[in-house]
Amino acid sequence: MYRFAFVLIALTACTSSNDDAAAGSESSGGGSDTNEGAGASGQPSSSGAGGAAGHAGSGIVSGTGGQAGHGTAGQGGSSIGSGGMSQAGGGGNAGGGGGAPPVVIRACPSGIAAVGTWEQITPPQIPIVDKSGVGMVSVSVDPLDPATVYTSGGHKPCCGNGSDGVFKSTDCGATWVKWNTGTNGDKLDQGYVWGSGIVINPHDSQIMYAESGYGAEGLWKSTDGGVSWAQLFTPETKIPDIVQYNFTQDLAMDPTDPNHLVVSFHADCAKPYAAMCMADSRDGGATWRIFNGPPSIPSWTEGGGVIALGEHTFLYVAFIGVYYTADDGSKWEKVADSGSSELYRSPTDGKMYIGSGRDVLTSTDGHTWTSIPGSPAATAVIGDGKTIFASFGNDYTGQPFHSATESDLSTWTNVKTPQIKQGTSWFSYDAQHHILYAADLNGGLWRTVTQ
Repeated sequence: MYRFAFVLIALTACTSSNDDAAAGSESSGGGSDTNEGAGASGQPSSSGAGGAAGHAGSGIVSGTGGQAGHGTAGQGGSSIGSGGMSQAGGGGNAGGGGGAPPVVIRACPSGIAAVGTWEQITPPQIPIVDKSGVGMVSVSVDPLDPATVYTSGGHKPCCGNGSDGVFKSTDCGATWVKWNTGTNGDKLDQGYVWGSGIVINPHDSQIMYAESGYGAEGLWKSTDGGVSWAQLFTPETKIPDIVQYNFTQDLAMDPTDPNHLVVSFHADCAKPYAAMCMADSRDGGATWRIFNGPPSIPSWTEGGGVIALGEHTFLYVAFIGVYYTADDGSKWEKVADSGSSELYRSPTDGKMYIGSGRDVLTSTDGHTWTSIPGSPAATAVIGDGKTIFASFGNDYTGQPFHSATESDLSTWTNVKTPQIKQGTSWFSYDAQHHILYAADLNGGLWRTVTQ
């Protein structure tokens, strides 16, 4: 049920070859606002706009004029998804969905531990459990205000009894406020926000998406920064008629266009589609196209996730394989034996990395993937431009993180941490403050400064 296919917890399931991810269309500097987080009243304030911005995304970095992920004068860079790296740009704007305002840089409060020290920062409203329920599911850094972080989680037993909701921090995880308190916030609380968690539009971080299951099925969208939510998989989309239980599993955002969304399902699809079907939207979720997934997969796959590499290029990733399409799902090719859907793309050399049930995989084009010898099994992979971090969701050793420098991927080190109950479901990285966040299954939310 989670974004990674090989994490088995107590919950029971009831590019073209030229790599579209490297593309982006440039537009003139914008004039939109950016959320600076909540003030004393809990209401967001705004700062001026213009220029380009990067995004804390699923590690997929797309450059607009210049190198991927680097914004220099007159050049914009963006990375899109939930997790990944936050990179500031300037001058022009990254393509897709209009111009992006500049990244707001606010200092984190004092008291953050020294580099390499891991701290547990789970919202106190979310009890950490041992064997039933989920202690933490997701974490996402605001792409335009990296001191703002969102998390979701729940401790109530599966299935259908709800979660503890969505929480927001405006001080780098030091304090948390229950945030989904507006319209349909109570409905979102009826299910678990899982998979990629809160996926945030890099051009307007008031716009965000959440996939949910076991009580709040479907796909939800907020246009007010996560306070109020609307269901996107309405009867008009036909998805509730096609997909059993209206059950979403994973969501990805196109790195070239934040209005282009791709989803996989946690259920079979009805005819005339194959049992294993997917869907995408090019208008921010207003309308949807349903298409068949890899024909060699007979039905939906536990944990099967999706990565959008570009406008027409997607990966479907699961413990049974990694599948590639460069034509919107018309044709699929198996390109690796196992994979997970948190993708990190290095801002240093553009190489891409994903985890698998055996090791960490790397690619230069999203099509050809190779195993890194000596790397650990991983369901979550991320980096800070110098070091790559990996974690496997079924790691119960109490030390669930491994790392290697990008300059020497032949040597992986087990990272020393306090005892953590279980491995990571999702990473997110704040490149402005060099903070790595790890959402650990039944182990809570953790952070460390990486450099």
